[in-house]
Amino acid sequence: MNGVSNKKGYLKGLLFALTVIVLGLVLNPLVGALSMAKLIWPQNLYFIIVLLVFGMAIGAISNSSLIRVVTESSFVSVLLLVLTIFSLGIFFMPDINSYALVLVYLSTPLFLLVVFAYLIAGAFVVCTLKFWRQKWSQILIVFAVLLFGFSTVASRYDYYNLSMRIGNDRTLFEAEDANGKYYRLPFAVKLLVNKESDKSQGVSPASSIVRIFNTVSDYEDVSFSDNTQFRTKGWVINKDKHTKQDALQKEQAVLRLIFDRWIELKYISLVLLVVSLLLRIRY
Repeated sequence: MNGVSNKKGYLKGLLFALTVIVLGLVLNPLVGALSMAKLIWPQNLYFIIVLLVFGMAIGAISNSSLIRVVTESSFVSVLLLVLTIFSLGIFFMPDINSYALVLVYLSTPLFLLVVFAYLIAGAFVVCTLKFWRQKWSQILIVFAVLLFGFSTVASRYDYYNLSMRIGNDRTLFEAEDANGKYYRLPFAVKLLVNKESDKSQGVSPASSIVRIFNTVSDYEDVSFSDNTQFRTKGWVINKDKHTKQDALQKEQAVLRLIFDRWIELKYISLVLLVVSLLLRIRY
């Protein structure tokens, strides 16, 4: 009987997750344009905390049949598995520009999936606390998935996206965001002068030769064309394709600099998830 109940729970969880995704696709033209679905710091953290606390409150207060169904281990497992699949997809494809079209269609489905996952996970934790000696490994997995989902799915729009116009007259240490705020970088950037650029072999005329300094004596010269991406200290640097620089490329260049502010949490939560799964298998 318990096996049959688990199978029903898995099926219900899968159907619920698919329903949320389909509903999100239908509502995407309306909800996807709202800023609520594109959470950034610190609103994303506040929103997630509210969802988790509200879910825990529902689990503590309500004893309805619906709550009992959605807090079954099998139901929660499937729902969090779907969230983990999307989280892994975003984790292994961090270049936002390469799959921006996919995220446009999945904006609302992922948002709704996060909402229900945190609500139901909060209720599940409260409902299983009295059995924590038998369920502690499951609770650990839930928290690991929620952390990983927050750092990937819930915070997928929360990254530094800066621009920098550089020349060959001086070295720059700061870049600007869309609101005009400047951020100091952990490296320095300078466009090489024409004589230095001429020394490079096989460089396209449309390329910009940029010197990136880690220290005064530790630097690297990079040839930036429209499709070049250079990574250093967690930053992804590329040439701004939307700026016409052909006539100015020998004197100026505009760079885009992207940094994932949740990169450490992604790796920490992923390791925690693997460890919790191993503990679950062991115990």
